[in-house]
Amino acid sequence: MTDIRWKDKPQLAVLVGTEKIPGTTIAGGNDNTLPTPVALAANSDIGITLSQLKQYMAGVTQSITSASTITPNTTDDIVAVSALAVGATIANPSGTAAAGQGFVISILDNGTARALTWGSNYVGMGAAPIATTTAGKLVDIPVRYSAILSKWVVYPASVQQ
Repeated sequence: MTDIRWKDKPQLAVLVGTEKIPGTTIAGGNDNTLPTPVALAANSDIGITLSQLKQYMAGVTQSITSASTITPNTTDDIVAVSALAVGATIANPSGTAAAGQGFVISILDNGTARALTWGSNYVGMGAAPIATTTAGKLVDIPVRYSAILSKWVVYPASVQQ
């Protein structure tokens, strides 16, 4: 496969899957996309394929149908609960948090409003974290890690109209 570089073909409007988007490492590091990481020298060429870009852009979704305990992971972008049938505790996230990192908890109950309780490492911003779902409506809850507070900040929920 021949690498096609943007600097060589700036008219590329659509990638079809075989091209690589090029870049240059600044200080070197490791290419962790391979089963065995490969050391990269400073100023070496790097590239990302379309499939890798799509995977990155899609983010990481944790899908749950229903659970009494919902535990986000710090690698999640979305925690999607599709038919919550019980009251649930949103447990403190697992994994190592980084300043400013966040995710959205998206909950649809099974037609009955359900109680939500929150782990000890969450704090409300502007209001207390939402305590109940709205029957049959999608509820999106944005969450972001504050290194200043060493807590997960829960922003006001948005409820489907």
